Amino acid sequence: MYLHFGDCIPLIIFDKKQNIYAFAHMGWRSIELDLHLKTIKIMQEQYKSDMKDIEVLIGPSIKVDSYILKNPSQKYLTEWNNYLEETKIDYYKINLNQYIVDGIKKLGIKKINNSDIDTGKDLNFFSHYRSIYLDKNEIEGRFLCGVILEDNEKNT
Repeated sequence: MYLHFGDCIPLIIFDKKQNIYAFAHMGWRSIELDLHLKTIKIMQEQYKSDMKDIEVLIGPSIKVDSYILKNPSQKYLTEWNNYLEETKIDYYKINLNQYIVDGIKKLGIKKINNSDIDTGKDLNFFSHYRSIYLDKNEIEGRFLCGVILEDNEKNT
């Protein structure tokens, strides 16, 4: 399975014991609605996933130093206070990645792999933010992120 991304966060939640996964396209709205936590809750309720068996992978995405917006909606939500940094009047760096990581850690999940790639800076990746806010001449595109599950019994 694969999804297209252009700064949003590829989120893969994998239950290694049951060999099931959830794969989500995490934009700022879905993060604000805590889709990452709701997805894990569904895995717990429907598939009886245990937090000790869950691993989380966070793919390449825009990072805090690249993601600066004027008066973002998160400014008005107290749970986001630790994830915003005002850079100048009414402009804020938004740390979407850390908001996700901290929420997942609160659930007791310890295996979290968060990519260091900042799509806002790395020219090897397309960036919606760069093409809209920094360089109107930049081609806006998307990159693919995918998941492949292998049958461990066949590979032993």
